[in-house]
Order: sequence, then structure tokens, then C-alpha cells
Amino acid sequence: MTSNDEIEEISSMESEYQWLLQEEVHNVLKELKEMLHECGKRFRTQATGQPARPDFISYENNIDAIKAEKFVLQSANGSDQVRGIITLQGDRISKADLTLRLHRNAGSVLKTSIREDIPWRLQQVQDAGNHLQTAVEQVSIKDIDYEFQSGEEVSQLMDEVMCSLHHGRQCLLNPSKESLPDIYRNKSTHLLNPPLPPEAMLNFFIHCNKLVMIAYYIHQIPASKSAHHRRVNIENQQSSLRMMPLMASTIGQDAYWHSSIQRPQPLGTHHKQVSTFEVGSSRFEVTSQYLVESVVPWLSETLMYFTVALQTCQELKNKIDVFASYQEAKQEH
Repeated sequence: MTSNDEIEEISSMESEYQWLLQEEVHNVLKELKEMLHECGKRFRTQATGQPARPDFISYENNIDAIKAEKFVLQSANGSDQVRGIITLQGDRISKADLTLRLHRNAGSVLKTSIREDIPWRLQQVQDAGNHLQTAVEQVSIKDIDYEFQSGEEVSQLMDEVMCSLHHGRQCLLNPSKESLPDIYRNKSTHLLNPPLPPEAMLNFFIHCNKLVMIAYYIHQIPASKSAHHRRVNIENQQSSLRMMPLMASTIGQDAYWHSSIQRPQPLGTHHKQVSTFEVGSSRFEVTSQYLVESVVPWLSETLMYFTVALQTCQELKNKIDVFASYQEAKQEH
């Protein structure tokens, strides 16, 4: 039998549960909305507080409202092979003055620039802004007078918001995975003024709270050597395939489990890292590459907002779970 104290406790928890559904959830949604609006001030999105559109895309008219900031891109090891002074404004590099020391001549220095009328787009920032806008729309979908009927309804909404926030955060944490052929064909690279020489190419991306530029020095492999490279690669692949059964028999289950975990790789200068790639019928070799970077404070703030918003959603879900357990206890009695 259920004691009077237990009945009173369950009744009290039921009242608190209803207050959570009708009052606390809306307070949390309001807090999230304010937090995400503040986060959105760095993006060319409607997350800054303008009325939402169902067919949302980043729009050009709001770019002037975003502060343009200059950053100096430098190598972590002090190398001066590549340098850059760039102006970052939201999801675009609106201006840049870049200096590259070419390998064909030790004293040869190339100076090129990004023009304001043809900015370099940072797809990672734009994608993060789009996910942020989705999260804003999700926390805004319920009117203040809406009455949530169950904890499951709230948890489902929090799951949707957290999914958008997670994707937005991951856009900034993980560098874009553009292949070397994609970088070679990048239209933005060919719009630099003056254009890069055939033996150089570069790329920009975001890694956590940093803006990163990598400059590659390449040369085209003659047709005869290219055929030799293909043959060697095929032989190496065949050799690796022959070794796989042996490796599988000698690697323990625990070692396999550890090797299957994907761990973030630190970014370095990558000096003299050699690799090859193909564009059409041409084959190229990367003889060296240089990485320069700069910390962008507002990226740190943006990641902080994403993280705190995720924690806020999870805390609300945890409260719902606690009360749900009392609901089950009530049904049992």
C-alpha cells in the first residue's frame, strides 16, 4: 500500500511537473532564443532577430551590419614562406594581401590579393549560420501561450534543436575536407589579383577558433613518370591487400577497436609533405605546403554559445527525465 507521505510526494511532484511543462520550458526557450540571436550577430543570417523566412538563405543586404576585422596570418614555427593580412567579415574574406615565396627562385616573392568585389566565401561559416538559423526557428515555433502536453513532446523538441546546434558547431570544429583537385579547380583561387603561377595554389578554411590558409607548391608530372606513378600505386595497393589477412590474424580485438576510433588531427605546417593528385589527364605532385593561421575571437565566442546552448537543452531534458520517473511511479500505484 502507498503511505500518505508517498501520495503527498507524488502529488507535489505532479504539480512541479505541470509547472515545468507550462512555465519552465517557455523560460528555457526564451533563454535559448536570446542566446542564439546573440550568437547570430556574426553570421549573415536572420538569426540576428529579423523575422524568419521558411525558405531561408543567407542574404547580402545584411553584410554591411557585420563588423569587418583584420587578421595577420602567420606560421606557428616562424616561417616567412607565406604571410597574409586578411579582412574577415562574416562568412567571407572581403579583402586580403598575400605574400608567397616561390620555390623556383629563392628570392622570388609573389604578392597577390583578394578583391573586395570578388570575396572568398567560407562555406563552413555559412553552413554553421544556416544550422543556427534552423535552431532559432525551432525554439521559436511554439507561441508563449502554447501548452506542452507531455515531457516526450519537450524532449523531442530539444532533440531537434540539439541536432541543429551540433551540426552548426561541427561545421566550425572540423576543417572542410576539400580534395586537392577541388582546391586546384577552385574559382576563387583563379580570381586572385594577380593570378597565382601554375606551381602554386592555396585554400582557406576554419579550424575551431582559427582562420587557416594553406599554400601548396606543385609541379606537373610528365606523362611517362605519371604512368610509372600509377603502376607503383597499383602495386602498393595489391601488396596491402595481400597483407590484410595476415594483419587481421595478428591484431587483437582491443587493438582493432582503438584503431577504429577517429581522433582529431592537429594542424601543422606540413612542410615538404609529398602527395599527388590528378585533374583530368594531368597529374601533379605537391612538393611542399605551408600553413599560416590566426585566432578569430568571435569564432571562440560563437563556439561558446553553441556549447552553452547545447548544455541548456540537455539540462532541460534531464529535468524532464526526472519527472518522468515519478510519472511512472504514480502509474504503478
